[in-house]
Amino acid sequence: MRKLLWIGMSLALLITSCGSKTEKSNGPATESAAVSAIQTGSTDEGPGTALPPGEQKIIQQGTLRLQVDSLSSARNYLSTVLQKYKAYIANENENRQSGNHESTLVIRVPGQFMEALITDISSKAKFIDTKDLSSEDIGMEYMDIEARLKAKLEMEKRYLQLLQRTGKISEMLEVEQQLGIVRGEIESMQGKLKYFDNRVAYATLTISLYEVVPINESPGLTFLSRAAYSFSNGLQLIQEVVLLAINIWPLFLIVGIVFTILLVQKEKGRITLHRR
Repeated sequence: MRKLLWIGMSLALLITSCGSKTEKSNGPATESAAVSAIQTGSTDEGPGTALPPGEQKIIQQGTLRLQVDSLSSARNYLSTVLQKYKAYIANENENRQSGNHESTLVIRVPGQFMEALITDISSKAKFIDTKDLSSEDIGMEYMDIEARLKAKLEMEKRYLQLLQRTGKISEMLEVEQQLGIVRGEIESMQGKLKYFDNRVAYATLTISLYEVVPINESPGLTFLSRAAYSFSNGLQLIQEVVLLAINIWPLFLIVGIVFTILLVQKEKGRITLHRR
């Protein structure tokens, strides 16, 4: 009977110890565990829902090369067209050479006006050399960045909440470090979305306008310009000769020594003949 009593007490103690361990394991998580949970993306919410389909994100770009009767007139007309379609010049380069005057412009124009601008400026062209248009749909990539940005913003919010609850300095430093990383990723994604928004809102069009002119009308060098150019070439030639002499000075030294030896021997021969 006493033996059965001891067995019952042992079983009771065993059950009690197991129950206390279970309660401890189900208790509140530590701050480090919470940081790990945030990093792995675990949430108390249910499974996420799919993002609704967004509008198309189209990047338009093109290249246009036109021959015109008068480059200055075409350039003035283009300025009027840009104001009409609310476009602006991002970059401009002008090249004047024998027989050809050309101006190349990189234009940013609202996407909905791109085709109208091309039609308008092409109507003043004498000949269309090149017309190359392309478009790229970045809608899927844009939605992917938006989804990841939303997740990172939620992660930032949880880190801030965790930072308010934590009390240990080591845990605060760990949370702040992770928070800095998340904020850097958020800024990078926001910057990329802004870049995409600008590329979608404004199409990029490179226009080259050129005028064919007689060679005798092309700008040439005046006498003073040619004289200055020749003088500069002469100075450069002198510099090259001096540098060459400096580079081969050992050769000059050897030639000088040989010449001196020959001269001395010649003088000795003359003295010997004179004595005879």
